Amino acid sequence: MKFWCPSYYEFQIAQLEAYFSCNEYIDGERKRQLSLLTKIPEQQIKVWFQNRRQKKKRELEEQQQIIREQEQRRRQQQDHHQQQQQQQQDQSFKIRLGARREEGEDNEEEEEEEDQDQEREQDRQGSHRRQEGEKEHPREEEEYSDDDEEKPLQIDQNR
Repeated sequence: MKFWCPSYYEFQIAQLEAYFSCNEYIDGERKRQLSLLTKIPEQQIKVWFQNRRQKKKRELEEQQQIIREQEQRRRQQQDHHQQQQQQQQDQSFKIRLGARREEGEDNEEEEEEEDQDQEREQDRQGSHRRQEGEKEHPREEEEYSDDDEEKPLQIDQNR
């Protein structure tokens, strides 16, 4: 079954839209006035207002969806921008860290050379002491007496 869909003249739509912009719902008296003014039957005016409210609701939902999508894109762009900044900071940190490590490697090589020089000097001094008869480690050559050994505790039974 096919329904007849009325076509309205521009002046009729202008009158209906003008009233709708003031009030989305129409009462019986206003419906009669618009019917006389526009030459549209009251039943069609009632249906036009119902359809117009649905159209407004749909348009509002579409606008809200567009706003949500725009907000989501804006957040994604912000997140992307923050990620780029973080990557740049990380890269800059790695570059600085690499430069420090290179400097540190130079310092480590110098420190290793100094340590080796100190070890050589200690070895030289140690061999010189042995030649003179000095003890390199005095505790190693000490003799311990029997008195130093642990003895079991004696309990005084007279108490």
